[in-house]
Amino acid sequence: MAQEPNTTTATGTWKWSTRTPNGQAFETTLRLKQDGEKLTGVQLGRGGEVPIRDGQIKENKVSFRVIRERPSGDPIVFKYEGTLKGETIEGKTESNFGGENRTSDWVAKRQIVQPKPAARVSGTWQWTFATPAGQTFEPRVRLSQSGDKLTGAIIWGETESPIQDGVIEEEVVTFKVVRERGGRTVTTKYKGKLSGDSIQGKIESDWGGDVQTFDWNAKRVGGP
Repeated sequence: MAQEPNTTTATGTWKWSTRTPNGQAFETTLRLKQDGEKLTGVQLGRGGEVPIRDGQIKENKVSFRVIRERPSGDPIVFKYEGTLKGETIEGKTESNFGGENRTSDWVAKRQIVQPKPAARVSGTWQWTFATPAGQTFEPRVRLSQSGDKLTGAIIWGETESPIQDGVIEEEVVTFKVVRERGGRTVTTKYKGKLSGDSIQGKIESDWGGDVQTFDWNAKRVGGP
């Protein structure tokens, strides 16, 4: 289901088209956050991302400035003023683009953000691991997800060890396993990107004494 837009504040993502004096059209994106009468945010355009300045909203009147630096010459200052009307901000923009003051109409539309489906990493995952000596193993990890927290255990043959610090953030899975081996503590860190029934990333471990990094390509082989 699409996320309902917030029509009571200026908070949101806004877009509009601008045409340069030579007729070239390009699209600009503005991300705003309202706190009382204060507006903060960034503008994304051809010159990259820059923060807005002096942002405020009073009785639905929106105003802010954007200053874009140029490698040579004076910076370009854009002043925006408009009236918030539901999903639209209508007003004027003024700039010193091209060395002279220019004023043009400004009509920005609020964008409806489609929420990403929740990442689902719960299940049993298996991968193949080859040692430098040529031995091959097929370890598994059993993961259980609660929000962005992960719990579970990694399984090597008949041995299970609990995972620690398990987290999933924006489909990136991370956790570590701490075990005792030969009288010392061995720490193995896992980090990978979840994509459907696959996790691809890296394993970092001091299993052999020195820290080594290996590819990690795990496949889901069982449900929660």
